[in-house]
Amino acid sequence: MSRVIRFCSIQIILWTSYLSCLGQREQPPFVVEHYREQLEQAFSENEEEFPEILETLEYYHENPVNLNDTNAEDLSRLFFLTEFQIQALISYISQNGSMASVYELQFINGFSPQIIELILPFVCTKPVVLKKPFRFNRLWKYGKHTVTYGYKTIVEKQKGYTEVLETEKSATRYLGSPFRSYLNYEFHFQDKIKLRMGADKDAGEEFFSGSQKTVDFLSFSLMVNDLSVVKRIIIGNYDLQFGQGLTLWTGFGYSMPIDGNCRKSGQLIKPAGTLAEYGYLQGIASSLSFGKISVTGFYSSVERDASVTIVNKNGKAIQVQSIQNTGYHRTSKELENKHALAETLFGANLQHRTRYLQLGVTAYKMMFSADLQPESHLYNLYYFRGRENYNAGVDFKALIRKVSLFGELSYSQSGAFAGLGGLQYLLQDNISLNVLYRNYATGYQNLQASPIRQNSNSSNEKGVLSIFKVLLPGHIQMTAFADIFSFPWLRYQVNSPSHGEEYRLTLSKELDKQINTSIQYRYKNSLGNTSEEGIPILYTDFQKKQSFQWNISYQTENQWLFNSRIEFNFCKSGNNPTSKGFLISQDVIYNPPEFPLNIALRYALFNAEEYDNRLYAYERDFLHESSSPSYNYKGSRFYVMANLKIWKNYLIGVRYSIWYYPEKDIIGSGLDEIQGHSKQEIKLQLRLKF
Repeated sequence: MSRVIRFCSIQIILWTSYLSCLGQREQPPFVVEHYREQLEQAFSENEEEFPEILETLEYYHENPVNLNDTNAEDLSRLFFLTEFQIQALISYISQNGSMASVYELQFINGFSPQIIELILPFVCTKPVVLKKPFRFNRLWKYGKHTVTYGYKTIVEKQKGYTEVLETEKSATRYLGSPFRSYLNYEFHFQDKIKLRMGADKDAGEEFFSGSQKTVDFLSFSLMVNDLSVVKRIIIGNYDLQFGQGLTLWTGFGYSMPIDGNCRKSGQLIKPAGTLAEYGYLQGIASSLSFGKISVTGFYSSVERDASVTIVNKNGKAIQVQSIQNTGYHRTSKELENKHALAETLFGANLQHRTRYLQLGVTAYKMMFSADLQPESHLYNLYYFRGRENYNAGVDFKALIRKVSLFGELSYSQSGAFAGLGGLQYLLQDNISLNVLYRNYATGYQNLQASPIRQNSNSSNEKGVLSIFKVLLPGHIQMTAFADIFSFPWLRYQVNSPSHGEEYRLTLSKELDKQINTSIQYRYKNSLGNTSEEGIPILYTDFQKKQSFQWNISYQTENQWLFNSRIEFNFCKSGNNPTSKGFLISQDVIYNPPEFPLNIALRYALFNAEEYDNRLYAYERDFLHESSSPSYNYKGSRFYVMANLKIWKNYLIGVRYSIWYYPEKDIIGSGLDEIQGHSKQEIKLQLRLKF
């Protein structure tokens, strides 16, 4: 009888959902708009992280997760799902059998209409089909290929490409041409095999000339899944993601929570981005599965860019000052630093996982070919120095009713510890609470960590972070964020131990099926070095920043999307006068259903009186690229991007953008300096799928 009632209920949900959400899958230009705003906050000053997470969302949009044929590990890759929601979904399918529709999620505890709407583009419900045995003759027939070519150039001539004047002494110029070009190839066969290769030449780098006999950067990775007990093996460039990022986490690793979820969910091992020129590991990594136990081993040998301070008689570096994470090799000095430091890293991770409990142990050693000796300052007294480091840690995740607990404790060779612990509590479907406590010792040393933090590295920090989400009357979604933190030792540009707090309050509402609006207030107050007219020395004082943001978007039936944004902020440092900044922008996206064309454009006006008033606004860009520019000084910005699908498998994209500063005669600095009021950029991308 219960199955009959369930069947009838599912039919009603299917038809009502179909009528109200018809065509929802056919909206690729709008599918990740919800996350772009949140990613903008999480990565506002580290936009290199953008492409990887957006590629993940695009991948799952094109290859949605089959909820009837998945597991907890796969579901955790959809970072907006909590541990309780994942286990509730698995339990529901185990008790009731395969789902007939994703809208059946409404029956599952923890899945509110808002959550279902968010995950809808990335999941599906298909019958479970027995996987056919792997045969090489099926590899080419059913495999999918994607080739992507990209080009970018600045229209105005930058100083680095001009001739050296006679009045200039020991002048430096870029050695290569002023365009960026890349080529990316991907092949995947179901979820079994993925091959990725890439070549990248940045603007200013030589191209098959001078010191560059080929392209400046080449990448390769091959991933194979499900080979008996070998769950996954990767050869080439890869990333490691264990626990909560406190012991070992490379590649994409956000420092602040996304979508109100302060618990990280890694993939153990994954291929690195083909165009990621730094931060990746290189070698071999493999995960073996023995029932509830998995063992992951890894070995990496990679050459890092580093600023060399001492060389031996053969010209080989024996001491470096810092590791360079730019990927640029445009000048003679940058070429001297290229691959100056060899890094070897090896270790293992052991996991034991049951339905409601997961325990993990990670240990690894890292060795350099030269001494890493940062320039001596009081603030970096506890930074890592030497050739070898060792890190080990334990992590756990547990689910007790509606409470998800998680944490990690890590140890470094210096003898110091770092730890974090948190909980996620789902009070009701529309009410949730996240709390995270962290304590990273000043002497903790780890160059391969990426936990939740305010600091630029994973040491010298204590804090308590909380996020409360609730659906208020009138269907108003409220998210309240609070982070109270302290730094026991000095930091860069902070000449004393310090503390601070950050608060955010966001209210969003769907006015109707086509109009959404949100407002956000953000306040941050922390100690920092302050200078004041008439006082010859720096002193530490509170630096306060408040910002207000209002967004409203209107979307027509699969054709137009309009998004308006107004943001302004106020900054005050010590006894200095309050400075102000504002940004007004209008976005328009056009996606005609009857024609394979997508156009996106923005016009923005801004005025940031001081550098601390700068604003960030994420812009739509091509796959493998990102654009989250800093709106600084006074001016305007415009960009337009068009993607056109030619035939079935060909896509061509063009993007044009321009900065205009009416009160500036010089834009940029150093070799990127431009004489004039404007800076224009042109991008081109070609994609072929077969």
